[in-house]
Amino acid sequence: MSQIMITSADSNKTINAIVGQEVGIALIENPTTGYRWTYHVSGGDINLVSDDYNLPKGSGAGGGGTRVFIFKVKTQGLIKLDFQLCRAWEKDIPGIENFTINLSVK
Repeated sequence: MSQIMITSADSNKTINAIVGQEVGIALIENPTTGYRWTYHVSGGDINLVSDDYNLPKGSGAGGGGTRVFIFKVKTQGLIKLDFQLCRAWEKDIPGIENFTINLSVK
């Protein structure tokens, strides 16, 4: 079974998946600003397999890149993943960007 890759263009969509499938989510991030993507899962069982930051070739110090989360779907049903681009130390301040994806798992 092939991996599903989701980007910011897919925000607020429902994506079909099957139990055991890996789902990748790629979001633009520049951690030198202090902002990092955090996530919350509701409605099902999904495991984080990896969380990597990829800097494009030729990018200098302070350049942005892409945060790639890889999850493995464990149960059937509807799983909602809510991401927020925020600073860890700013607990009472909402993130500057949000991303939501729904997985319909069979």
